[in-house]
Amino acid sequence: MNSSRRCCPVSRPVSRPVSRPVPFPVCRCFLVRPHAHCWLLLQAFVCYEEEISDSRDQLAAVTIAASSLHHMHGFDEEHVETICIKATQYSGRLLKKPDQCRAVCRASYMFWGSVGETPYRDGKRVLECLQRSLKIADACKVSNMHTVLFVDILDSYLYHFSQGNELVTADYINSLLQLIEQQLAGDAAAATPAIQARTPLPSVTLAPARRGGVCAGVIIPHHPRHSLLFLTGT
Repeated sequence: MNSSRRCCPVSRPVSRPVSRPVPFPVCRCFLVRPHAHCWLLLQAFVCYEEEISDSRDQLAAVTIAASSLHHMHGFDEEHVETICIKATQYSGRLLKKPDQCRAVCRASYMFWGSVGETPYRDGKRVLECLQRSLKIADACKVSNMHTVLFVDILDSYLYHFSQGNELVTADYINSLLQLIEQQLAGDAAAATPAIQARTPLPSVTLAPARRGGVCAGVIIPHHPRHSLLFLTGT
């Protein structure tokens, strides 16, 4: 009996001072380094370069980046501009031209914030992204994807027009509408007689008074004529 007691001694609790819980390291980093959130976003770009190689995954990644930055606020203008430009550069380096076009077009939303008291907005950068996406779409005629891409870009033009970007004027939108109509007419000329009999699209004139009423909604990729009618509200 005595040996068992010696082999299994009873341990007594040791009193220790109670310490306060240590905050999560990232939170403490935010408190100590006010620009840590920018550093974390740049680290996301590092992961993009090192970990993502599939073209579809790359398109999804830059699309998520554009959507996230569009809804984020609290950055210094200098830092957010650097991050948005970096994301736009990745969008223009995608493997496939249609992916490049869509990604650069979506990058325009990063330069027109939607939240916060003073959201970051740069109308000039927005217009540059839209015009660059048009050039890339024009280069996709070989794959017969240009008309669909033009309609996608029109959706973005209408959004920025409705948001009050003064550089995105009605002239740009009407010119793009005429371009799309020309492309649809050319496609119909080489199609079946049933498709040729479609009613031509009416002329659309956008005015600043319609900024709040423009419908920028869902795009139907394989039916550009239907998408165009939906977007213009005709």
